[in-house]
Amino acid sequence: MANARSFMFRVLMPIALAAISLWIAFALLVGIGLKMLVDAWRGTNPDEPLRTEAVVLVGLAPATSIDAAAAGITLPLIPVPPWLALTLIGGVTAACSALGFIVGITA
Repeated sequence: MANARSFMFRVLMPIALAAISLWIAFALLVGIGLKMLVDAWRGTNPDEPLRTEAVVLVGLAPATSIDAAAAGITLPLIPVPPWLALTLIGGVTAACSALGFIVGITA
């Protein structure tokens, strides 16, 4: 009986999650955006150290995994040579990082 329940869980869970996965992603992104707005309105102190408690780090782990999975799934589907995709991604990341650095220094 336990094996049947386990099998049904493993078969039905992906189907159930596929139906609501977009809403889960939407809720996570809305939550992150709202937290960013609340932090901006409160005027938090930028000199305070980053929170690195286990709860925060465990909360960030699924977000990192989802992001890596999305990239790993979609990149092979794009009809672009891998070297070009990696070069473009690296270039855009470097440009955005440099822009953020410059804006951070001048602000």
